[in-house]
Amino acid sequence: GEDGRVIVWDVASGKPEREPAVLPAPVTALAWTPDTGTVLAGGADGTLQGAPASGGSPARSVRAHRAAVTCIDTAPDGRRAVSADADGVVALWDTAAAGPIRTLQDFEERVLAAAFVADGTRVVTVDAAQTFRVWDAAGCGMLDSFSASFEPITCAAFSPDRKRAALGGIDGRVVAWDLERRAITWEMRPPSDGKGAGAEEGEDPGSRVPPPIWVA
Repeated sequence: GEDGRVIVWDVASGKPEREPAVLPAPVTALAWTPDTGTVLAGGADGTLQGAPASGGSPARSVRAHRAAVTCIDTAPDGRRAVSADADGVVALWDTAAAGPIRTLQDFEERVLAAAFVADGTRVVTVDAAQTFRVWDAAGCGMLDSFSASFEPITCAAFSPDRKRAALGGIDGRVVAWDLERRAITWEMRPPSDGKGAGAEEGEDPGSRVPPPIWVA
C-alpha cells in the first residue's frame, strides 16, 4: 500500500492474515519465493525487503535502487531475485541476505518486467523502449537483445515458461510476443464504436472471447 505495508490475504476468505513487512515508502512491486515462504517487496524509494510470509521474524532491507522498484522475480531455487527500477537499473540479489549481488543493467529506460528463465541460468528484461535483453545470470553479461517493434508500451509480463511476453501498448492494444520467434503471435485491440475487442461488423461483441494468451 501507499503506507508501505505488505499484507498477506487469504484468497478463499477474502480476509487479511498477517503483515510480514513494512517499507519506508509506498510499495511498488511484490513477489513470492517459489516455496511461498518469503515475501519480497520493493518500494518507491528503491528499498528492497525480504520477510518470512508467516511473520514473526524481522524483515531484511537493503537500498539497491535509486528509483522506484518496478518489478521483482525470483530464481527457481528461491535463493536469488532480480529487481528493476524506473531509471533502468536491473539488480541481482540474494534473497536470504536481502543484499544486491551485482547490477545487470544501468540504462535510462524504465524497465517494465524482469524474470528468470525456467532453469535460472538467464534473466530476461523488457523496457519502455520495447527492447528485450537476455542476460547470463551467473556472469551477468548480456547474451542477446532485440526490439519488439511495437507501439510505446506501458506494461509487460512474462509467461510462466518465459517463452512469451504480454505487452500493453499506449494505444490500448495487448499483444503476445514470442521470444524465440521474435514475433507477435496474438493481439487484442481495445473496443471501438461500442464493439467488443476484435468484433467484426454485425457481430455480437459478447460472442467473441479472446483466446488465452498463455495456452501453449
